Amino acid sequence: MIPFNFSFSSTTSGLVFGALWLIYIYLYWRALFEILRAPAFDVNDKILWFLVITMAPLIGLITYWRMVPKHVRQPIMKFRPPNRPQ
Repeated sequence: MIPFNFSFSSTTSGLVFGALWLIYIYLYWRALFEILRAPAFDVNDKILWFLVITMAPLIGLITYWRMVPKHVRQPIMKFRPPNRPQ
């Protein structure tokens, strides 16, 4: 097995790279979570969007955030008041 040997000229560039990578991972998992819980998407749409954001990482995320309407990405959750004894 080939070991991964990442070397940066300074610790600042490694820190910046790591921070950008963490931001990208957060946005990727958030998009996946929204895709899976969107009731407006059927199975084919969910598979399509998964492939788009996975195969074209940066462009796929930008496309997802720009093309999918907000009401599909974040459906309004119905509030149910708690049952209180009277």
